[in-house]
Amino acid sequence: MFDVHVRFSSVYTSYHVFDLIGAPVEPGIECVDFMRRHNLPDDTNGRVLLRQFVREQQEPLCREFKARLDGSADLVVVMPKVPLTPEFAAEWLAIKEKGATLTAEFIRAALALMDAAKAERDAKEAAEAAALAERKAAEAAAKAEAAAKEAAGRALLHEWAQANGSELLRARVAHWADGAEWVALAEQEYADAAVAAITLTRIGNPMSREEVEGRDERTTPTLAEMAALDMVRSALAAAGRGDTCVASLWWHRTAEDSGVEPFAALCVDVTTPTGREVERWFAV
Repeated sequence: MFDVHVRFSSVYTSYHVFDLIGAPVEPGIECVDFMRRHNLPDDTNGRVLLRQFVREQQEPLCREFKARLDGSADLVVVMPKVPLTPEFAAEWLAIKEKGATLTAEFIRAALALMDAAKAERDAKEAAEAAALAERKAAEAAAKAEAAAKEAAGRALLHEWAQANGSELLRARVAHWADGAEWVALAEQEYADAAVAAITLTRIGNPMSREEVEGRDERTTPTLAEMAALDMVRSALAAAGRGDTCVASLWWHRTAEDSGVEPFAALCVDVTTPTGREVERWFAV
């Protein structure tokens, strides 16, 4: 039997193979039996012929094994993770602990395990690549859908601005039809038009006032506040704005030393054709 001699360079089973080719065949029962079966004299010439025969038989296998070890860390990574027969595991442990020899049979088994592990790894990588490609395709589709929706909304806002915008807005649209210079103004004017039917007094965003410390949605409205909210909702529905405008009541907290009492205010969130929400506030 031809043995491949190995030594271990660390406790992590990372090792180098040496004397792969040309290792002497020691005299033994198997060698003698082999020579006798083939009518070879048990002398120097006979053993040279036997060594040559063994080399020719095992050299490709040894070279492949050495190439695997030199080219990757498959054995280091894979061996503890693959199922081993008790016999194979015992042989591996013996080699690891004692620095024994690797037989050709062991090399074949190791190569088979490495091939199986590589196939498993390749399948996993292929599945991950397919999942990644699917995810990227979904992201691209979502991005394209969002871009198309934005473009459609922008076109609607452009059409509205040309028909209903102020002189300034229409002039901006004419000068920058493909730019964004007119969009912000168009969204503001669209929001103003959406709440035009509301007769309450318009105010700025209360959070911009210095004395206001915060706000919460109004959960205990007065009769007057509820009446104002109902009136606003009815006006928006009558104007055909019920789907794009949402009215709500908010309670604003003020600083104790400001001299300003906490107060309620009504907010209308207007969704413009571009999808951007613009707030309009009213006193109640």
